[in-house]
Amino acid sequence: GLWRLAGDHLPVGQNGSDAPAVSDGSQLTAEFLDVGQGDCSLFILPDGKTLLIDAGNRADGDEIADYLKGKGIGRIDYLIATHPHADHIGGMRAVIEAFEIGRVFAPKVADADIPTGKTYQEFLTAVRDKGLKITAARQGMVLFEGDGYRADCLAPCGEGYESLNNYSVVVK
Repeated sequence: GLWRLAGDHLPVGQNGSDAPAVSDGSQLTAEFLDVGQGDCSLFILPDGKTLLIDAGNRADGDEIADYLKGKGIGRIDYLIATHPHADHIGGMRAVIEAFEIGRVFAPKVADADIPTGKTYQEFLTAVRDKGLKITAARQGMVLFEGDGYRADCLAPCGEGYESLNNYSVVVK
């Protein structure tokens, strides 16, 4: 299908140029994919590593994978599932199956709040089947860093929230 960005594709320090999928080391590129009701953000870091935050709904997974492959991406170095609602993690199974994955981050959700729906289970199964482990993101962690960048986790700040949205991973 056709993809368009939810916002303009604006590499840092440029206005509207179409940056390559692999960075030349001088910029961070951010793309916000239009997945309707849901979220999916792609970042190409200055050293060429990739960060994908969320993957829309289940129906979006294959299109997201095709879009990333079309950009020449074969590996997602950092994958963040902000929280276990279907419009954020629904496409994760297809993405995890389609790419080599480096590290996976997600919030640690209290046992009483863990979703019992099929989407969350598909996410966990895809991670396990790929031989990956989820790193529990929490306030104060440095999720990853490289030459000229660092990803600090600002939230979640605790466990046992009233809403799954409040578990959301927030990264600076």
